[in-house]
Amino acid sequence: MTGTDPAALRDRAARVLRAYAPDPEPGPHGGYLASRDPRTGEHYDADRSHLVAAARFVANFCVCDRLGAPEWARTGAARALDFLVSVHGDGERGGYHRLVDGREPVDSRRVCYGHAFAVLACARAADRGVDGADAALADALAALDRFYEPDHGLYASAFDADWSDPDPYRGQNANMHACEALLAAGAATGDDAHLARAARVARRITVHLARGDRIWEHYTENWTPDTDYNRDRKRDRFRPWGYQPGHHLEWAKLCCELDSRHDDAWFLPRARALFDVAVDAGWESRRGGFAYTLAPDGSPVVEDRYGWVVAEGIGAAARLAAAVDDADAAERYRAWYDRLWAYADERFRAPFGGWYEKTTPAGEPIVESDGPAVEPGYHPVGACLAGWESFRD
Repeated sequence: MTGTDPAALRDRAARVLRAYAPDPEPGPHGGYLASRDPRTGEHYDADRSHLVAAARFVANFCVCDRLGAPEWARTGAARALDFLVSVHGDGERGGYHRLVDGREPVDSRRVCYGHAFAVLACARAADRGVDGADAALADALAALDRFYEPDHGLYASAFDADWSDPDPYRGQNANMHACEALLAAGAATGDDAHLARAARVARRITVHLARGDRIWEHYTENWTPDTDYNRDRKRDRFRPWGYQPGHHLEWAKLCCELDSRHDDAWFLPRARALFDVAVDAGWESRRGGFAYTLAPDGSPVVEDRYGWVVAEGIGAAARLAAAVDDADAAERYRAWYDRLWAYADERFRAPFGGWYEKTTPAGEPIVESDGPAVEPGYHPVGACLAGWESFRD
């Protein structure tokens, strides 16, 4: 059991990252690729790079460097950042290409979700002192700000490549990751304006727009809940219909981070409520694991188990265990932390060293390779970071 041992958490994070970046040198196009078969480690798409994956590689290398991994982590962070800026970055129009093939853009739509991760990547790199990261962070923040809608206190979802024709869809997921990115930017720069923006986004999503303790995923252009969006595509890869316990866990973790850095009293109670609704409604005690999505009445919609959900549960439980003053409550969160690590080790650790993306409710791996990969172990590495920061003292 990894538990709370800092060295074990460091080694676990490094093992996951090395599964996705086993060679010191990046690929022939200069970047690291997330498209590895979880059983063999072989690339199933050795040319295309998704913006989210490129940014997550930077973040992962920086996390491993912070946890004390060997020198290859710092070297990898610099190489991954250079690829993010020089290949995914659009020096003429600002912002980032969503998808590149080799070193050539093939999809240049400006997508908030990916730009949030670009800010996170540059912030993590700036925090670790990677060359060029400060300038890259300034550019990334300027690009992300183009999505911001001051009247709503939230971020729009997408534009065309020339920043025209805004997509009418609005989503909480991109805003959740914008909040995460702003927290990292505030830590890297010391600028409290980023923290204030993160707090506003968190309040808008988790309080003002929430239905009790439940957060809806999809909204119209004026931020009215769109309860029919993708109702006929319930297994959509990025925008499934229904409530997602995993995002409640992720918000619980972020609210704990805000609580540790902000003097508003509502963050910690909100984090506890969001964690509780996720485990009470989403966790199935008989077979274990979280249902991926739930209907408004709380019944499961998609019952596949996703590794990222468990990783976010680990992170949220760690942050809560460290944040609460009540010993009984802290012990409850610590019990969830241990339970979720054990579940992850049993169900999601793949032969090549990373995690399976998802399994059936019974624990059988589901392996797909029908699109550009976006997950180079970002969530399990993040779970290690949350445990390390929460328990290292």
